[in-house]
Amino acid sequence: MVQPGSPQFTEANEAIERITDDDPSFEAVVNKRPDLVAVQYEWHVGPTGSVATREQFHELGINTYIMPADCDTKDNSTGGDGTRTAAFSTDSIYKGITELAQIYDVQDAGEALVADLIDREERAIALASSLDLPEDLSAAFWFSSTDLGLAPSLRVSLARRAI
Repeated sequence: MVQPGSPQFTEANEAIERITDDDPSFEAVVNKRPDLVAVQYEWHVGPTGSVATREQFHELGINTYIMPADCDTKDNSTGGDGTRTAAFSTDSIYKGITELAQIYDVQDAGEALVADLIDREERAIALASSLDLPEDLSAAFWFSSTDLGLAPSLRVSLARRAI
């Protein structure tokens, strides 16, 4: 099931051809003759890619890019979703935006987006810090799917730390 994007992008989103709602086949991607295949997860185009390996794309002259959020400080060779070797940081998101902006030669737009996201993050931290919450309160955020029929979509759990 495809979820709608932000309302201001509805028209633009509808104009984009969708190959599949899940993992596309290697052939479906190659048939589009892309210059670049950019993915969020290494398991799509990594060493055992569900779509293909990076080498398969490179043999056909197709560049690949994997977002740093799934590569930096993560060992994806352990199977499943991989193992983090360091705590996740939003800096990896900003790095991905910056790198994609360089690839597409839109550095100013990338810098503006990163600055906006950093500002929003700082405002959210300030707001959370201003709340009168118990010091031992913690939060867990888990995202699995937006389709409630398939899997839990969004779990926010506030629980006291059991230390």
